[in-house]
Amino acid sequence: MAKKFDPEGSGYDAETAAKLGFKPDVTGHWQSRDPNTGLLLKGRGHKTWYKTVRGEKAAGYEIYKGKDGRYYSRKKEPVMAKDEKLKRVMETVLKTGKALKPKPVPKKKPSWVAQAIAGKRWKMSKAAHKAQKELGKEPRLGYAETVRQAAREEVIKGLMESGLTREEAMRKLGL
Repeated sequence: MAKKFDPEGSGYDAETAAKLGFKPDVTGHWQSRDPNTGLLLKGRGHKTWYKTVRGEKAAGYEIYKGKDGRYYSRKKEPVMAKDEKLKRVMETVLKTGKALKPKPVPKKKPSWVAQAIAGKRWKMSKAAHKAQKELGKEPRLGYAETVRQAAREEVIKGLMESGLTREEAMRKLGL
């Protein structure tokens, strides 16, 4: 009894090749694929499997594992152009009469700088201010306070360049 072909092994499925009527070419090479079904006759461990993979890829084919555990190759489907995708979507909408719902865009969290400017992060507590004053020290601004102050100054400068006085710019910002 003949040994069963192992698609993961290093052999060649000579039995199937004979049933399909395949014969070796003048160099003694047997074909690797059934052109009708795409069935690959070499096992993945075959010493020239890489040549089969390369040849199938060059010819525009892709190799996949079938439900039966055997490997097959099929013509790769071309990647759809954007216009074709849009056309298919429109056809679907017209057929079903239903509009497709767009995917919701996730909300971005504001950056830490934006949060600092808004005063939502790294604020020095009132107790820390009080403690520093009692020690006779000038309360230091935290990093976020410094960033916020610098950002406000930049905005004020921009408004002043547009023709406003410093007081008008500060009033406009609510300061």
